[in-house]
Amino acid sequence: DAVVREIANRLPCVYDRVHLAGVCRPWRESLERLPPPKLPYLILPLAEQLAFSCVLSDGATHPFFVPERIRHACYFGSYDGGWAFLSTLHPQANRVYFLANLAGTSGTFNLPNRIQLEREALELAPEEKPLLHRLVIYTATLSSDPFMDGCVVAGLINDQAPMPGYRRQKIAFWQIEDRVVVGYFYMGEACWDAVDVVRHNGAFHFL
Repeated sequence: DAVVREIANRLPCVYDRVHLAGVCRPWRESLERLPPPKLPYLILPLAEQLAFSCVLSDGATHPFFVPERIRHACYFGSYDGGWAFLSTLHPQANRVYFLANLAGTSGTFNLPNRIQLEREALELAPEEKPLLHRLVIYTATLSSDPFMDGCVVAGLINDQAPMPGYRRQKIAFWQIEDRVVVGYFYMGEACWDAVDVVRHNGAFHFL
């Protein structure tokens, strides 16, 4: 393990570590016990296949396999360990949002595509409009690995409520298993104009 750890410390590029894991089974098992590199992927949608650009190799591109069903998805966020936030366009023209792992870990998590709006904020009577509306997720990240209990998603969202002039940009929080977003506040109330969110030192930071 000490030898493999020393070699891996000199190979921060995840693609090079894949080749290292192919040397033999004991080395592969040793690598699996090490934390993965935290440098994010810069994914390039090339015509022949996806690739990622490695800044540690002077921008060299490496082949990057993803399942066919998400090859044309929109990527709008990520988390350590190869987790990517994705959206695809459903045949009924509805956006489907989900979380998938691009580093080989099995598991896909469906994300909410509805938001529960407050009637008071919209100044609506109970019989006027439904509470649930479609939402748009611009960017998102996680508080922890999605398989951990209590994993929270933080994101910048919008909704599609048919209200002219209604302020829609929101910062939202929900648990990974939630199907509807109910916890949010308006950016205008916080005097923020956030465009991205990251998780750092145990807290969400909005940029």
